[in-house]
Amino acid sequence: MGCGTSGNTNVEVSQPKFSVAKDYTEIEGKTSGEGVKLTKAWEATLTPSALQAKRNEFWQTFRGHNRSSCLYLRQAAEAEPSSAKLILEMGGFALENGTMAVCLSPNGHRYELPPFILSDPIRFKDPNMQLIAKKVIHESVVKLKLRTVFTVKEDEIQINNGSTVKELKDLYLNTNKDIGVNEIRLFFGGKELVDNRSLISYSIESGMVILVYKKS
Repeated sequence: MGCGTSGNTNVEVSQPKFSVAKDYTEIEGKTSGEGVKLTKAWEATLTPSALQAKRNEFWQTFRGHNRSSCLYLRQAAEAEPSSAKLILEMGGFALENGTMAVCLSPNGHRYELPPFILSDPIRFKDPNMQLIAKKVIHESVVKLKLRTVFTVKEDEIQINNGSTVKELKDLYLNTNKDIGVNEIRLFFGGKELVDNRSLISYSIESGMVILVYKKS
């Protein structure tokens, strides 16, 4: 699963172990998702939890030419379509057919991502998904990991989760003085964090990872 290299060392293609016949079926003439995450529609013959396990396995065994490429692709795949497009642009990726089905890295490496990574099925084997009550997050001091994608560097920062995103950026820049405040964007859960919003409004808790992207 993940990406393997074909005979051409400059081309990477994904080789998922996800069995089309056993685990999902593509539906001709219909599509799923939108924007850069548009794929053929498909139905899963497994439960939502089993699908998530398959996705985790795919990324855990993903083999790219560098860790940075893997991080960009995974975050884009798990983000909303508009954010996914922005993440790919910041990583310098081009899309072969306008979608993430085939992504071309700045170094010319070719990555193919299967539908089950990019979009949700129109039906599950077990459609009776339980609604989960939204967890209430209380204000407190938290330790966050800010992972800088363009250098694969990770900083641990302690901050009150009632602070704003802008205040978190300022703390990050205190230890990364070679970067300007207007040069970075922070992402969490596939969404870009807005400067004037508090961390608690994004349900950010201690130990969570915030991704740092440098504006192009």
